[in-house]
Amino acid sequence: MANYDDSKLEVFEKEVKNALKTYQKNHKELDETDTKVQTSFLELGKSLAKASTGLSRKTFSNLKKSTAEELGKNDIRNIDKVVKVAKSKDLDDYADRLPSSWATLYLAASLKKEELEILMLDKEITSDISRAELSNKIKVLKAKPHVTKSVTVKKLDSSEILPEDKQRLEKLLQENGWKIHVPASK
Repeated sequence: MANYDDSKLEVFEKEVKNALKTYQKNHKELDETDTKVQTSFLELGKSLAKASTGLSRKTFSNLKKSTAEELGKNDIRNIDKVVKVAKSKDLDDYADRLPSSWATLYLAASLKKEELEILMLDKEITSDISRAELSNKIKVLKAKPHVTKSVTVKKLDSSEILPEDKQRLEKLLQENGWKIHVPASK
């Protein structure tokens, strides 16, 4: 059973309003791709997410409605998206490269952790990517097995790899467009 305390509404409202004010200020004064805009957007979402767990459904619904009105987005579904984005722990690691669009952020938050990681490591998701562009990148990602462009390689002694494993690895790498280069011994 959830432990709601509607008497804390005033505290949550103040936190949400402060986060909203910061976001609106940053959004108005800065370029949309500035990381302060995305960071303040996520802080607003985190304030709302915290309120969602501390308030009853009805009280939180009223807070969502007033926040949506303040944002000029009278659709409460937008606030639900803000909360979903804020609850996505996977996005926190990439705050400096997150898209500025709410819809694009929501789409990124909907990805599986592995999919988000691949797109971020390959620098496919940037602060200025559109929702349509991200949607297309996701379709491509899901359509075929993916090998990330960013690879960490551990140098192994050839005695550590079985010959059949080495052949399978070479074949797999070549099938995905990789060339194997073994430096000459000194």
